[in-house]
Amino acid sequence: MNNAKTTAAIFPKVISFDKYAKAVDSNFANRQNKNTFREDLQDSPSQKQIEYFFVKVDYSLIKVCVKEIKYIEGFKDYIKIYVNDKSLITKSTIKHLESKLPAELFARVHKSYIVSLEKIDKIENNQIYIGMKKIPIGLQYKDLFYERINDLKL
Repeated sequence: MNNAKTTAAIFPKVISFDKYAKAVDSNFANRQNKNTFREDLQDSPSQKQIEYFFVKVDYSLIKVCVKEIKYIEGFKDYIKIYVNDKSLITKSTIKHLESKLPAELFARVHKSYIVSLEKIDKIENNQIYIGMKKIPIGLQYKDLFYERINDLKL
């Protein structure tokens, strides 16, 4: 009797290939449906616009209010977020953060910079001035940025 249990543990129940393929297909289809549903939720226009988010700085999570962001500077896998009179460095990419920010409030103006349109003091010679900081406007982003600015002009 002990032998039967040992044999069952060593040789599990055999199932047909058709049953196995059907189970794998079903599992794959379920995963695809879940991922599609998640993407739909993330991209839905009715999704509430974020007012704040949290970033990990050292061993803390710091709350960042979107309206307080002046500009964001990217350094490969890190970003520096300038909020009011302080800056926060966190591990993320500028592309990732750009996808999370509300497009109507922020503009990518350079491969390393995103600016808050509300915080721009002056634009001169393809340079954006936010306070004393000069931010270059990259060639790749120039046309789209100036189109957006022209929409805001009187």
